[in-house]
Amino acid sequence: MIRQMAKAPRGGNDDEAIGDEDLAMAGRDFIKRMLDLVDHELSFVTLDGKKRADMFWEASRSARKEYSGEGWCGIGTRVRKLNGTMLAEWYRNKPAARSGDAGKTVYSSYIRKGAGHGYDPSCFAKEPLWARQIVAITEKRYALLRERAAALSKIRAILRGYGRLLDKCYGEGEQNP
Repeated sequence: MIRQMAKAPRGGNDDEAIGDEDLAMAGRDFIKRMLDLVDHELSFVTLDGKKRADMFWEASRSARKEYSGEGWCGIGTRVRKLNGTMLAEWYRNKPAARSGDAGKTVYSSYIRKGAGHGYDPSCFAKEPLWARQIVAITEKRYALLRERAAALSKIRAILRGYGRLLDKCYGEGEQNP
């Protein structure tokens, strides 16, 4: 129907054949397709972040072996899609001995990001140099990915606002000018 509307000749009785319901349907279809595209792009942003997290873990494992005498590092990261956005988070692991057991329990606490799209490097100041370098490389990309995810959230909000305009324009049961 939408393609037919776009190809219909202008003027005459053909324009009268297209009603408000058709126009409203075309607008809502546009919004749905655009929101699907935004969600699809957010999936790729998240995938990029997960690949960076995997690269961090691989570099971290390698560096732990190479620089084993330079101090323990408990920094970790994860990337996930949650509530329509991408989260790239850092956390600090703290091992604690279990009572009556030879093993250890690991407690993780997330590091606060603060304002902006990136973490402040001072959050990692107490970590060994090799860890700070790996975190800096990874965090540089994370900041760009967070910025992309924020832009996609803005696009989603604009599309929802446009949907509200469509509702005002073609609302049910209303007499529209």
